[in-house]
Amino acid sequence: MNSGEYRFIAQPSVPWNGWCDADHSSWLNSGTNPNAPILISRYGGSSCYQYAWAGEIDAAAVDGSNTVWRFAHTHNSSSSCYYGQAFAQISNDGRWALFSSPWGGTLGSDTAFGCSNRIDAFIVDLTGSLVITSHPASQTASPGTLVTFSVRASSASPLRYQWQRNAVDIPGATAADYTIAAVGPADNGARVRARVTNDFSSVLSHEAVLTVTGGGGGSQTLLTTQTPGVEDISNGRAYELGVRVLSDVAGQMTAVRFWKGAGESGTHTGHVWTATGQLLATVIFTNESASGWQQQPLVPPVAMAANVEYVVSVSTPPNQLFVVTQNALAAGPLVNGHLRAPAGPNGVYGAIGTFPTGSYDSSNYFRDLAFVPGSGGGGDTTPPTVSITQPSAGTVSGLVTIAATSADNVGVAGLQFQVDGLNLGNEVQTPPSPYSSSWDSTAVANGSHLLTAVVHDAAGNSTSASVPVTVANQQSSQTVLTTQTPALQDITNGRAYELGVRVLSDVAGQITALRFWKGATESGPHTGHVWTATGQLLATVTFSNESASGWQQQPLATPVAVAANTEYVVSVTPPSLDVGSR
Repeated sequence: MNSGEYRFIAQPSVPWNGWCDADHSSWLNSGTNPNAPILISRYGGSSCYQYAWAGEIDAAAVDGSNTVWRFAHTHNSSSSCYYGQAFAQISNDGRWALFSSPWGGTLGSDTAFGCSNRIDAFIVDLTGSLVITSHPASQTASPGTLVTFSVRASSASPLRYQWQRNAVDIPGATAADYTIAAVGPADNGARVRARVTNDFSSVLSHEAVLTVTGGGGGSQTLLTTQTPGVEDISNGRAYELGVRVLSDVAGQMTAVRFWKGAGESGTHTGHVWTATGQLLATVIFTNESASGWQQQPLVPPVAMAANVEYVVSVSTPPNQLFVVTQNALAAGPLVNGHLRAPAGPNGVYGAIGTFPTGSYDSSNYFRDLAFVPGSGGGGDTTPPTVSITQPSAGTVSGLVTIAATSADNVGVAGLQFQVDGLNLGNEVQTPPSPYSSSWDSTAVANGSHLLTAVVHDAAGNSTSASVPVTVANQQSSQTVLTTQTPALQDITNGRAYELGVRVLSDVAGQITALRFWKGATESGPHTGHVWTATGQLLATVTFSNESASGWQQQPLATPVAVAANTEYVVSVTPPSLDVGSR
């Protein structure tokens, strides 16, 4: 049985007699084993029976929070089978409700006990799922300092914890508190959260962002407590939305930030520009939370000169939604610490991926940056060097060796390998040169990926080197339909239709081709489409070299990325006749 889907519920060792109505002793004797209530049923309207169990019974979760469980309960007496009447009971402590279906159940037969059916019974935890009462908070720290993240939760049963960094489990981090003894530059931008579990449910905490300063002063942002006036708006166009910003002292831009509305979905891309439109940096946001502030580190940071204007922008996502507060910059500038966004025609927009120059109503689109004053800590301002020597840019598969050489005028304090901005393993302290590590490329989807080596010295100076690779592992494709055939073919009501199916996958992957069943008399070209669940068109393909009938398949020139547990619609436009399989 898969953990989280089914559990074995052991038979309690309590006497069988006297168990009727709401005060039966199974509740009183359950003790520290609340997962094992006795199921009873009435027979003949007067007597109480607790029939033989099949050693153990299994329970299947029937709701998302794992608080409602359905049991298959076999009961017999000698060689006879009995079927219980419907009943409902509540435990004396008010925590549990137990009720059954009347006859014959839906969980199948139980021929081992000579019974033709099994009764369905349900148990409900009336106290509900566990509740997180205190989420981990985002923190800012200097290199070498200790940082602790904490989560607190309430539950009627024992709690278990698993901390995650950038959505990956941290080995050994299984307490309510997670401590990093000495943070380093490679920890900058790390997103930390905890999965809290009890016997019945599992809940993820909010993500906390760790910002590591460069050693030359605390990290600053332009926006602090402001929140958008309006979220999730769109005029049907994709935009590059930004802000003009400058600092009164020199320093480094270490991250790009933006506020995400709850309805935004898909990938966001950040850019840093000079005031004249020269592109200085591009960053793709990863591991975004559902809404609120998102922050992605710049590797390497972008140097900012004093009193020189820059533009920080983030593209709208594929569904083209964004947030805004209009007239936020009309009356005066936005100022925080050393940072300032000039008043007037600020809050800039342009075509997605281009330098934004337009302005409307002095709007604040909640695009922001993380800024560290100064150029490094102590007297050492020389950054280390790093170079990835293996693999070279090109195609990789299977287990890949990543190797890098590094050097520093004082000494390299740490090296961190990353895949698409996510840490690969832990940082290596005072690494040898060269240093190598293994990467299982089957853990990511086939396609383009970026391997990066980030190094820093004890003064907080850091630098990085990257190599683009294309992962090409052998993968077996899957289809929704296999041996099915249409019940009717070549039917029509005289209208042309777009015929499709709603589909989702329990793991992330790619749609590589579209398929449909062609009736023997269908003629003319067919066109296939891939849509989001809300109707956004993701891909179009025209079928070529169709056979006379049966399954037709057309590859997508660019596969469509599929997120886990997210619904999509696949459709095909027939010529004039329609059939039953898409």
